[in-house]
Amino acid sequence: MEKVFENYMEFVLNNSKDKLGIDRVLVNAGKNEYLLTNDKCKMARLQPDYLLKMKDDVQDIVTDAKWKLLEVKEDQNKGCDTVNISSSDVYQIFSYLHFYDAQDTAYLFVPKIGQLKSICFDYNLKEQNKKIKVIPIDIKQTIKDNHSLKNRYFA
Repeated sequence: MEKVFENYMEFVLNNSKDKLGIDRVLVNAGKNEYLLTNDKCKMARLQPDYLLKMKDDVQDIVTDAKWKLLEVKEDQNKGCDTVNISSSDVYQIFSYLHFYDAQDTAYLFVPKIGQLKSICFDYNLKEQNKKIKVIPIDIKQTIKDNHSLKNRYFA
């Protein structure tokens, strides 16, 4: 299902280019880029699902799609919402944000379940303003909208 969802999101992003201000959708953008190298070896390939080249010379946008059922949980003691996103996904997207000359917010597309809504988290870094925004995709609604996104998620 992971690959099916990734392919569907590629289709949706391409159908949404005009609405979202996208010039080109680069799929698996970092095929030959690695985070770790030495004299003879390259390791830890960087490969975001999509690198969005935006119109009007706006910085690129890093996006990733995960077929994971995330839930927002309200922590009433702390007065905030949390999401059951895996640490490895957070680290992976963090690497993309630092490697690519892209906007400071990366977007993670996940299937919408229940009352899951868009939620944005700041990375806890000194003197940097990096964020990850979880975007739940309501597949039924997206199909009704001719396989495109209505919202301007990247504005």
